[in-house]
Amino acid sequence: MRSACTSVWGLAAVGRFNLHGGWALRPTDYGELLVIAGVAGVLFLLVALAHRRADAPARADSRRLLLLLLLLGVFGVAFDLIHSMAGAGTPAALAALVEDGGEMVMMSLIAAYCFEVCCRVYEGGRDTAREGNSPASAASV
Repeated sequence: MRSACTSVWGLAAVGRFNLHGGWALRPTDYGELLVIAGVAGVLFLLVALAHRRADAPARADSRRLLLLLLLLGVFGVAFDLIHSMAGAGTPAALAALVEDGGEMVMMSLIAAYCFEVCCRVYEGGRDTAREGNSPASAASV
């Protein structure tokens, strides 16, 4: 969660909304949470709109992808806040390990799932069969 963008916009949110620290979190942590919530809200709105227009197999894919994105958020946001609250020493190092490791594993799973969906859809899956774009139909032309 500690990117330059979220830090800058989080700091702006602190000044704009007069945020205060609490529960072992700094005001900038709350500002970053607001920024992440706004970005995630726009992302989920776009996914929801695409989900409504999709066919049943694509909806199943988007539900799985949404679950993976939520798990990424758990590691990227929730464990980042736990890491911020942990302070220094062994608890902070353990929280950082779970946060960073969880983010890397989840991003790897998301990339692998997106690759699998693309291979399935564009290599004889639902789109090629439905639209007649298979290699066999192209050869017969």
